[in-house]
Amino acid sequence: MNRNNFIYKVEAAFNHLQYSINDFKEFFNMDIDDMLKFITTLQSDIDDFKYELFEFELRLRALRDKLENN
Repeated sequence: MNRNNFIYKVEAAFNHLQYSINDFKEFFNMDIDDMLKFITTLQSDIDDFKYELFEFELRLRALRDKLENN
């Protein structure tokens, strides 16, 4: 293995670690209210998606029943 390549990989790993540490610092410095708003928004998006899937399932069942009865 090329020595320079190895040094580059170690340096890149440390840089990635530093970016990760900065991301964690930024995350933990977030305001609690902002995190709660984000979680609430995410939960409502998930609930909306589940409802849309439920509607899609109902339409597929109706189509299946219509095709079976014809």
